[in-house]
Amino acid sequence: MGAIYLLIAAGAVLFVWLSPPGKSVFEFLVVCAFDGFSQVAGQIFGRRQLAPRISPGKTIEGSLGGLFAAAAMAMLLRPIVGWNGLRSLLACCFIVAAALTGDLLASLVKRRSNIKDFSNLLRGTEASSIALTAFCLPQRLGFSLLRSHNGAASYKTRCRETGTPTRPR
Repeated sequence: MGAIYLLIAAGAVLFVWLSPPGKSVFEFLVVCAFDGFSQVAGQIFGRRQLAPRISPGKTIEGSLGGLFAAAAMAMLLRPIVGWNGLRSLLACCFIVAAALTGDLLASLVKRRSNIKDFSNLLRGTEASSIALTAFCLPQRLGFSLLRSHNGAASYKTRCRETGTPTRPR
């Protein structure tokens, strides 16, 4: 299990290495805001469990608090990625959904494997395992979507700048 997690981590590092820096920063900070504020909001306001069988500590109120914090972070980071407010919020919603899904999937694996915490597998790396859980799925899914959307536009921009025709003649 630990080796699989390390392979996922290596894939995440490679993906970030190859991604445009602004988008990687955007996504990482949106995930951090969601993850951190979900916990705080859940501890303060949490009443209703989100997925009691998979992760009894996660609450609906915590997830909503995390979503609001992530949306605020996305709006603050708009200039870094050069997006308008709507696009930043849409990307934020997609990233948050993927982060929550990744977190719940990791909790499901822990539940089925009778593992209290992934840090038991990777000694002394509790923060790393939490970051990987929250970051791996959204970074793979989020920027696949963003790259496919930007691919055609950036190709046309490059063609205009270099004088290359956009269609073969």
